[in-house]
Amino acid sequence: MLSLILDHAKKIAGSWHVLLGAQQAFTSGMSKQRENSLYQPTEKPNCDFFKTHLLPVAVLNDKSVYVQHSAALRRKEAAHQSLVDILPQGLITFCKSRIIFANSAAYRMLGDSSGQLPATFDLSWCIPSSRRARELDRLHALQQGLTKGQQTRRLKLRRLDGSEFDAEVTEILVEGEDGREVQWLLRDVTQDQKMQLDLEEANSQLKHLSQRLIEIQEIERREIARDLHDDIGQQLTGLKLYMQRLIRKLDNPEAIAITSGLVEGTDQALAKVRRLSLSLHPLQLETLGLEAALRWHLSRFLEATQTAWELQVEGLLDTISPAKAVAAFRIVQEAVNNATKHAQADNLRIMLNRDQDGLRLEVLDDGCGFDTSDAALGIHSLGLTSMRERVASLGGHLTINSLEGVGTRITACLPAQREA
Repeated sequence: MLSLILDHAKKIAGSWHVLLGAQQAFTSGMSKQRENSLYQPTEKPNCDFFKTHLLPVAVLNDKSVYVQHSAALRRKEAAHQSLVDILPQGLITFCKSRIIFANSAAYRMLGDSSGQLPATFDLSWCIPSSRRARELDRLHALQQGLTKGQQTRRLKLRRLDGSEFDAEVTEILVEGEDGREVQWLLRDVTQDQKMQLDLEEANSQLKHLSQRLIEIQEIERREIARDLHDDIGQQLTGLKLYMQRLIRKLDNPEAIAITSGLVEGTDQALAKVRRLSLSLHPLQLETLGLEAALRWHLSRFLEATQTAWELQVEGLLDTISPAKAVAAFRIVQEAVNNATKHAQADNLRIMLNRDQDGLRLEVLDDGCGFDTSDAALGIHSLGLTSMRERVASLGGHLTINSLEGVGTRITACLPAQREA
């Protein structure tokens, strides 16, 4: 056994001499490759057996793999830096309260007019004084793990020139070399807020315009109704009286029959004018109130149909504002018209509930129903749009639910604060 071990030791020594010769040839002839290689002669660790047989061992480490990986890492870092620099959002990294990294967008947001930041930049520089202590305490708590960062929040920041802007901040907590670091992803929302304010103002103006148009429409309807009743209605009444006097003076039976037919036609025209006048502006709404006006309209409008109707009222409607009463009447008027002409409903239920929150109006029918998503393209478009505009002008909301073959439910809620 000992002889075998000695033989292996001699073979190892021989291999060492071969490697030594290769190293000498390598170092003398190829200086460039020498930079990428390392030859380190060592001795075998001391032990009882090798005390008299110390064998030098050569370790050859090729540095080329290390160089390749280092170059690949540098390329990745450069690509990552380019990606961070072209981000439209600002990216800032804090170590304690000191800013250790900021991308180009952050420089533009927080820097001066030239987009420059000082070499050493602290968080306290970009926080308004009113919130500075609070934000510094929050940052410290984040880095100590005492609190959790918010996914997104709004924060007012300050530029180096002293101007302030609103930013949307996303907080990210990462582990750094010197402890926990906090990253902020910033987005300047000043323009977004301005657009939001402009949109709200435009919507407010549009709502005011819509309300004004509805008011003008009601005024025109009232005037037309008055003209129909006071002018055309009186003329038809006078014409009827003249023809009745003529009948009493006529002796010819044929002439009397013709004149009687004219009187009957005048009565029919007069009845249509009265119905049209009351439909445009029901006097009962002003004199008797909303409930009486609705009962009159339902009885007169549905008397020639087979539709059964029911009106349920809860709460007092006497003190309801004129604008809200007109809106409720018009919504019921339009809903009943759609239920009988288009939905062909057999049953109709109208419910009015007046409480401290305002007025709630529901109209239910068992008609054929319709697809509410396609209503804007169909015959319901104008009527539904008119309902929505009336409700929106009073600060309320309208809900329309309908199933084909089942029926339709229209719900309008008019808030109490708009009753004055």
